[in-house]
Amino acid sequence: MDFIFKSRCDAHHVQRASGGACLWLVVYTMDCFKSRIQVMSMMGKQTGFFKTFMTIARTEGVRALYSGLTPTMVRTFPANGALFLGYEVSRKLMMKQFDS
Repeated sequence: MDFIFKSRCDAHHVQRASGGACLWLVVYTMDCFKSRIQVMSMMGKQTGFFKTFMTIARTEGVRALYSGLTPTMVRTFPANGALFLGYEVSRKLMMKQFDS
């Protein structure tokens, strides 16, 4: 199990975390729409994708689509780091188990 703790922070880890950040920058507005539509459907006021977009843009402005992006970006680096660390450690353990 010593090989688990010999991992160091290198360019690959930074690239993986940056990839997660890029993903959230691209999909965050769609996630915001999804959340709004889900809440509206629970209240019986679902209007669909386009009308939801227009309502948000008119009443709250386009910046509302990015509300909450900062905490998401802050958590994306440790979250993606943990995700890939878990993947790499489990892969190494399984490779070691099955190669023996």
